[in-house]
Amino acid sequence: MGKTVTANGDASINTTTKKFGAGSCYLDGTGDYLTTLDHADFDVSDGTWTIDGQIYITDLSAFRALYSHRTDNDNRLAISVSPPGYVRLSLVNGGVETTFDTAAGVITANTWYHIEVEENGDNYYIFVDGVNKHSSSNIARPLNYTGLVYVGCRNLSGGNDTHFMGYIDELRVSRIARHTANFTPPSSEYSVDSDTALLLHLNSDFTEGAGGYSMSMNPILLM
Repeated sequence: MGKTVTANGDASINTTTKKFGAGSCYLDGTGDYLTTLDHADFDVSDGTWTIDGQIYITDLSAFRALYSHRTDNDNRLAISVSPPGYVRLSLVNGGVETTFDTAAGVITANTWYHIEVEENGDNYYIFVDGVNKHSSSNIARPLNYTGLVYVGCRNLSGGNDTHFMGYIDELRVSRIARHTANFTPPSSEYSVDSDTALLLHLNSDFTEGAGGYSMSMNPILLM
C-alpha cells in the first residue's frame, strides 16, 4: 500500500552528499524530520522485523534519532545514535524502558554507515556495516503503536526530541529479520520485495515501496 511521506521543518533532498542514487535526505538537527501515518505494515509486535538505512551524522554531541514509532511517551520504540558513538534500540512498554546498545565508538561523525536493527523472536541484533555489534535475548517486545512514524526524530511530548543531524539514505522497514549473522551490506539502492513495509530512496523525491511494487511521490515541504 502506498504511503504519503511528509517532510517537516527544513527537511530536504540533498543531491551532493548521498550514499546511493541521486540524493539523500538532509536534516539539520533543529526541528527537521519526516513522518508517515500509522499503518498495519508498521506493527512489529509479532517479534520479527528489521529497520535499516544508510546514515551520515555531522554532529555527535547529542542523541540523534533515526527512527521512532509511538503511542505515547510510555509506549514507544526508537533507534538512535548517541555520544560517544553507540547505536541504541529503546523499547518503552508501560513506562518501563529496555535498551539494547552497541559499544561506544562504533559510529563517528562525517562517515557513511549502514545501520541495521532487528528482532527475530526474542533475539535482538544491531549491525554496523554488516558486522554484529550487539546481540542479546530479551522478552521485551515492541507494541502495536498507533501514532505517527518518525524518521529523524523521537517526538517525545515535553521536548527532548533528539533530532537527527546529517544525511539519511535508503531507509527501510521490513517485516522479516533480514540477518542474524554478519553480512555484506548493500552496495547499491535497495530493491523492493514482499517483506518491505517502507522504503525511502530519498533521491529527487520520496520513494516508498511495499508488497512488491514501488511508488513515487513529491515531498510536502513545510518550510
